[in-house]
Amino acid sequence: MEEQQPIKNYSYKITTSGWVVIGIIVLAVIGSVLFFISKKSGGLNKNSSDWQAIFLSNGQTYFGQVVSENNDSVIIRNVYYLVGMTSPQEISETDKNKDFSLIKLGSEVHGPIDEMRINRNHILFVEDLRADSKIVKAIDEYQKKK
Repeated sequence: MEEQQPIKNYSYKITTSGWVVIGIIVLAVIGSVLFFISKKSGGLNKNSSDWQAIFLSNGQTYFGQVVSENNDSVIIRNVYYLVGMTSPQEISETDKNKDFSLIKLGSEVHGPIDEMRINRNHILFVEDLRADSKIVKAIDEYQKKK
């Protein structure tokens, strides 16, 4: 009969410098994950007091406040849109002083709520609006009348 070899038990002790290396690796992994999550979010302004113009691939432009976003969609509230023109870029220099019609989402026949989920694939670009823009002034006037 063959003689069995005794099983050797090895015990490892992590030194202080080993714990430091493990800590650095863990922090680097967490930092990388947070960095990539923030990059994927698109970085739209989610301050509910700031107005933004969302320009879509179909030529329509919506004005509102971004409240949420993910990889697939952007959600805006307090939504308005222009009637009589599909985009603010269509306004010529001679038309800049003319009146425009701004419609609040929700007054349509089908009665939508004042929130819109927009597919990210259809968003061309987003612009933050200044407080002194004609659109923001028109929105302020509408809200004062309510």
